[in-house]
Amino acid sequence: MSIYKDKSDLELVEATRGNGDQQAFAALIKRYERPLYNFILRMISNPSEAEELFQETFLRIYKNLDSFRGGASFSPWAYRIAHNLCIDALRRPGRKIFTELEKDGEDEVSILDKREDEQGINPENELHRRQIGLSIQKAVNELPEKLRVVFIMYQYEHMSYDQIAEALEIPLGTVKSRMHSCLKKLSEKLKHLK
Repeated sequence: MSIYKDKSDLELVEATRGNGDQQAFAALIKRYERPLYNFILRMISNPSEAEELFQETFLRIYKNLDSFRGGASFSPWAYRIAHNLCIDALRRPGRKIFTELEKDGEDEVSILDKREDEQGINPENELHRRQIGLSIQKAVNELPEKLRVVFIMYQYEHMSYDQIAEALEIPLGTVKSRMHSCLKKLSEKLKHLK
């Protein structure tokens, strides 16, 4: 696989598309595995459903490689496919909403006590940090989908506004407007943390 490490996304796509090089496609999967799964998980908030959608994303990418325009960037195209699958899943009737707010088994304090013993971490500070993280996660999950996806792509996937516009097939001005609205709503929801 090391021969594929320095290849660009486009070179990997062309190798897969042109002569069916499965190792090139495996390298592409490996490159996007973590970011795409994390994006889907943030959109869906259900690990098992996110895993299914991740697998479906790469199945669709593989099936549609012939429709990928070579001059375009692969990343926004892949995120567009993942985003569309997430939207379909979120709109499914009877879908259960899952948010991992607590871990089963040991309670939060005993886990933090173990970490303090192991690493010298202050449990009160760690608990406070985790509570802030959960508040932010909850606020992001409560955003309307159109705002949430822009925030997730920008903040967690480190995509530029141009890449987000390309991935969502919306004008750049719409991306900026949605990000502005998103930040305004998050600021309002999280004002208790100040």
